[in-house]
Amino acid sequence: MDDDTGLGRSDDSPAECLLFGAFADDACARGKRVVAIPRASLAPLLFGGALPPSSPSPSCFPRPPFAVAASSCSVDGFALAAAADGGLWQRGAAWSRVEVAGLPQDERYASVAVGDSVCLALSAADGSVFQWRRRRRGEEDDEEGGDDDDGGATCVLGPRLAGDDSPLQQHRLPVTAIAAGRRHQLAVSRAAAFAWGDTSRGQCAVAPGASGHGAAGSSVPRPRAIEALGGVACALCAAGDAHSLLGSADGAAVYAFGGAAHGGRAAVPALVPESDLPADGAPVVALAAGGKHSVALRADGRVHGWGDASWGQAAFGDGGGGVRSVIAGWRHTVLVLHQSAAR
Repeated sequence: MDDDTGLGRSDDSPAECLLFGAFADDACARGKRVVAIPRASLAPLLFGGALPPSSPSPSCFPRPPFAVAASSCSVDGFALAAAADGGLWQRGAAWSRVEVAGLPQDERYASVAVGDSVCLALSAADGSVFQWRRRRRGEEDDEEGGDDDDGGATCVLGPRLAGDDSPLQQHRLPVTAIAAGRRHQLAVSRAAAFAWGDTSRGQCAVAPGASGHGAAGSSVPRPRAIEALGGVACALCAAGDAHSLLGSADGAAVYAFGGAAHGGRAAVPALVPESDLPADGAPVVALAAGGKHSVALRADGRVHGWGDASWGQAAFGDGGGGVRSVIAGWRHTVLVLHQSAAR
């Protein structure tokens, strides 16, 4: 659910954040401010996992042993990061190199995403997407919480897609963005948006039990182009617990589908209503999806949140402007401020 926000970059300039909602089992003060967290500390990873709820400070965010290019975290606190000089790292109890058969080890990766049991990595070289399985904490059999390759990584989208797995050329075009929800995955290229994994609540744009469409019961085993978009070009994607978001390439439209999208099992992507996301604002440049809430960031630094706000995780108005990136966790939202917006 958590995506890279730039907080995990390898510069030492501080980042100031506003916190909304609940971390772990404790609600934080609405709009609680966290000052001067080093960007190189992988703050988004810890925000996505077990952030100390009482008094988060720079000491809560230790520096990783590598320069970070991209990062992601699952709800259970498992972290995956791409090193700026190539290769991937993972964190269970400690940081370790990701060594999975079939995964290029020294390649540079533009983005990573992690869910309950699946990891994704997007190659910076050609836009190929690699997928492999990870073990949950209860399944781990080593001290560092490493992955079990379970047959290794495979390319599921992009130029390195092997064999005749897909007769459609659009599956072989470079992917530009990826996201992982709890049990489903999303990707976008200049030609199409794709979804695969669990669709029991419509989060892969396939109704549960629907025949055909590459679906098997309540699952879509391979990336499937979302035809219901009607050819709309998308550039943004975000995956929550059981819902999905897609943002158009021009930033003018955001589509939602899945369990938390429209108050039920909505398998057909639909525009987010104006009551949640006014249509007359600046273009949307980033999306984040939490457990049952969603966040959109506009080019002018204003934000909009909708969905479940029972813990205050979507109750922040427009953020007051000056927001540079957003993070959505299970029951919380983090607004990362531009340095000029720090007060």
